[in-house]
Order: sequence, then structure tokens, then C-alpha cells
Amino acid sequence: MNLSPHLLSLISSAFNRYLALDPEMSVQLGELEGKVICFDITSPEIKLYCSPREKAVDLSAQCNFDPDCSIRASLPGLLAMMRSDDPAQSISSGEVEIHGDSRLAQRFSDILKSVEFDWDELGSKIVGDFAAHKMGTIGRLFSGWAKNTGHAFQQDTS
Repeated sequence: MNLSPHLLSLISSAFNRYLALDPEMSVQLGELEGKVICFDITSPEIKLYCSPREKAVDLSAQCNFDPDCSIRASLPGLLAMMRSDDPAQSISSGEVEIHGDSRLAQRFSDILKSVEFDWDELGSKIVGDFAAHKMGTIGRLFSGWAKNTGHAFQQDTS
């Protein structure tokens, strides 16, 4: 299945807006400029080429040359690997196949995992500094509670 140019543009725009929330990440992406990573999604069947550059990535549905790295997996398998603390487990289980420069895939994954943004700063543009700070504090408390509760639930059920 080929993505329509309009859908690809929307995905690219949303992804780059997400990346722009962490200004420090742009330098790290710039280190990968000139490289191409192919994401060969098996379910649903989509092939997407990603070219990192400073401050953003370019996404396209086709590439005129061999990519530096190809990652083949189902969409759930790829997402599970990206969220995992041990991505090698997904590779050794056969859920994900990497061909070419695996260090490039690892570096790109590390950059994406390191994206951090200041929710308070983002919220202050909408509701002001004081309210954004209070909302951020409440959000961090809730997030910590949810994480601890999920961990406790996981231990209880096992």
C-alpha cells in the first residue's frame, strides 16, 4: 500500500512538529544528515524512507538508491521495539529485521527516545506561566502515580 502524498505530508508535518519541541535534538539529527533509513512495514504493508537532517526528517514513499539501513517489521512489532528497554529482544525474536547499518538504526532510535520537551513552556504560550506551571506540577504528580500504579498492578497480576 502506498501512502498518498497528502497523508505522507501530514505524517511528516506532525512528526517534525513533535521533534521541534526539543531544540537540542536538532543537532543530534544533523549528525545523521545524508543517511536514509527504510521502514518496511509488513502489516499494514507500507514502505517509508526517512532522511534525517538538522531540525527535522524528510519522509518519502520512494528512494532512487539503496538505503543505508532497512528495518522490516509489522507496525505493532516496530512500535514495541521502539518502546522497549531492550530492542535487541525484538530483533532476536525475529519480530524485527535490520539490514545494513544497524548502528544507524540504533542511533536514530536513541535520538527519538531522547526527545524531551518542556510541557510548562508549551502550556505557558496558551494559558500563561503561572497556570502552566501549576498544571505541569499536577500532570507530573498524576504521571508518577499512574506509573507506580501500573507497576504495582503488573506485579500483583504476575
